[in-house]
Amino acid sequence: MKTVLLYGLVLGLCLQGSGCASMHVIEKAQGTPPERDDAKPGYYLLLPMSVPLDIALVTVGGVFILWAIAEDHDVDVDSAVVSSGDSNDGLKVTRP
Repeated sequence: MKTVLLYGLVLGLCLQGSGCASMHVIEKAQGTPPERDDAKPGYYLLLPMSVPLDIALVTVGGVFILWAIAEDHDVDVDSAVVSSGDSNDGLKVTRP
């Protein structure tokens, strides 16, 4: 149940968190409807900086959530050793 909730939160973060800075910049540039007297078209120049910011924020959030999932399942990434062999048994992880 915790895992389903956590994955749901990850999906919500990705859907809700993507485009926040860019949408704010676009709203400022367009102004407030219906008159749009406070439009500031100069804000459109910030879009080339806000799009990479959105990508970075979603990426950092995703990495943090993946770390939280690993902590929740007690996965020790630093001490995991991957063994390679000629057998077709697949990937094996050996823990000390």
